Amino acid sequence: MNTTVVLEVLLVVALIFYRQLRVQRVKDNLVKLPLILGALGVINAANFLQDHKVSPGEIVGVIAGLIIAAVIALPRARSVQVWRENDGTWMRRGTPVTIGWWLVALAGHAVTAFAGPLAFGETPHGYSGFESATIMVYLGVSLGAQGWFLEQRLQRSLSARRSSAIQLAKRVAHHTVSICTL
Repeated sequence: MNTTVVLEVLLVVALIFYRQLRVQRVKDNLVKLPLILGALGVINAANFLQDHKVSPGEIVGVIAGLIIAAVIALPRARSVQVWRENDGTWMRRGTPVTIGWWLVALAGHAVTAFAGPLAFGETPHGYSGFESATIMVYLGVSLGAQGWFLEQRLQRSLSARRSSAIQLAKRVAHHTVSICTL
């Protein structure tokens, strides 16, 4: 991995960690940053592919890494604290556990960078190959999946609150009818 890519990845990971740990309003659009990261990753991968040949093991390693990125996003999304302010605004903030899950995700990317080629009897290139060119795609997929899981969690929470409110309204209506018939 060249110095520019290392600095780029470190800056993006620092930005992600910072944004994860600060209190933020939950926005309707949780995919903006993941799409930007994904687009940067696709551009990096396309540039890499112009001058390099990619082995089957490297491709499998990247695909396995993307799957791991999405899978690890589920417990990470669950580790994010979510609450509703008095004005109805949903807020979120990651926890130290959230950062721990990010570290697991980054380790997963490192493992697949080596395991993919090894599984095909190839010499791993580590982060000097296709894996470093696609790290932004990996981060985008991971962050996007986390946003999707968080959105699903909020939708379930809203549905549960709506059904509780409906049940409460039915009970109030039933008791009102009972009192009126006395």
